[in-house]
Amino acid sequence: MKKFLYSIILCLGFIGTGICQDEQRPKDKFFFNEFYFNANTSLPEHGNNNWGVGGGIGFVHVAFKEEYQNLVFGLELNSFETYSSIYSDDKYTSYKNVQASILAINIPLSIRFNFGEVKRFYIQGGFSADLNLFSGGRGLYSSYGPTLQYPTITDQPTDTISLRPKTSYSARVGIGYKTIVKKRNLAIQLEYLYNLSPVIQGEMGGTFQSQYFRLNLVMSSKN
Repeated sequence: MKKFLYSIILCLGFIGTGICQDEQRPKDKFFFNEFYFNANTSLPEHGNNNWGVGGGIGFVHVAFKEEYQNLVFGLELNSFETYSSIYSDDKYTSYKNVQASILAINIPLSIRFNFGEVKRFYIQGGFSADLNLFSGGRGLYSSYGPTLQYPTITDQPTDTISLRPKTSYSARVGIGYKTIVKKRNLAIQLEYLYNLSPVIQGEMGGTFQSQYFRLNLVMSSKN
């Protein structure tokens, strides 16, 4: 949690600098001048052949909106899936082939580079601090009972695995295309995200750390 708070302070420093420098420019009606829905899919890895799915929403402020370089920051609420071949919090129980579902609040900070005379195309890259709020999982449960009262169980399917997510950090890079549909400013954006630190870490083993693609449908306000 301390690392997450330090990241928030650092992000706020960058954001405050951007807001101060953006004060003299044309104002949007709302502070959050872009809003988007997204759908995502996590990539199969570590022997897992399942494509996890998720989605979310985001509110961001695009500073220096009229320039070719923009500072982008805001808030997101996202769900995504991740995988670990093993997970254990104590020496008597373990899980195999665990597919975990994560609900997280993300605080992204990115730089956007626009291209073309009307700036329709852009690339964007940056980082986010991730507060992972909730996680549940499914997989194969095993217990190693020390007595007859607690018998040994091997590879029993279960969908009620209780997991403890951590705060984490992610890198992100994306490309987008802006257009106008019925006088509305819209954009389609494809992003790749990679967890730089584990979102879940078992006390006795097991690390959840994923990468995934997501597709954003972006709506932006007019000045």
